[in-house]
Amino acid sequence: MITVAIVGILASVALPAYQRSIMKGRRVDAKAATLDLAAREERYFSVNNAYTASAASLGYGTGTVFPLAVNASGQSYYSMTVSATSTTAFTALTTPTGTQASDTTCYAYKIDQLGAQSNVDAGGALVAATNCW
Repeated sequence: MITVAIVGILASVALPAYQRSIMKGRRVDAKAATLDLAAREERYFSVNNAYTASAASLGYGTGTVFPLAVNASGQSYYSMTVSATSTTAFTALTTPTGTQASDTTCYAYKIDQLGAQSNVDAGGALVAATNCW
């Protein structure tokens, strides 16, 4: 009985730490995909002197539209969108989906044409957490 109690206590401590580690790993994949999107926007801008909100124009494939699923280990835990607010500005936003949506500490990752990076909550407000992304 004591062994079962000890195993239960260890599991209650280890499981949340493991889940946080998994969420953090998925954030790495999402950030890499978002930075790739920003690089594609800059490449498009260098040729066309404007930003775009077209996934196909950014090289994601004919018929591809935003939002794009960010796949990690065969599953999608983030959704990526971009808005070209003018020909000289864009904002890329990667938001969690599925079980990753419970990651309220860091929630979504945002980057713009200036390279300004931030994490925002579901309402779009800045999240004060540090070392998220």
